[in-house]
Amino acid sequence: MVSPLRREKLQEAIRELVATVIHRELKDPRVGFATITKVEMTPDGRSVKVFFSVLGTAEQIQQTMEGLTKAQGFLQKRVAEHLQMRFAPRLQVVYDDSLEKAMQVQQLLRRLEEENESHPPDPACPDH
Repeated sequence: MVSPLRREKLQEAIRELVATVIHRELKDPRVGFATITKVEMTPDGRSVKVFFSVLGTAEQIQQTMEGLTKAQGFLQKRVAEHLQMRFAPRLQVVYDDSLEKAMQVQQLLRRLEEENESHPPDPACPDH
């Protein structure tokens, strides 16, 4: 078991390391401008989910996912080399769609605001 504080520090170190390796060392053209959004480590420290996001089309997202999945072994090796752990955690790459969902919510709110501006409430109506 990894203590919660140590796990938190390891997660942040892995996030920074993987982001650096992707941008500086990974030569796969499928991996565009991927951003590592977060890392989740299991309590025993044996497995790590690396969440990424990328702005682009569904096809670009899929290509980035394929490139990062293919690079999992390379990324895992780089993590093992830099972190001082008894064993290297198994990395799993996961697409993080929270940014995409946040943008959709923002667009919906903007549309509602525009509709409210174009159709102001009737002051004679008590519901508004």
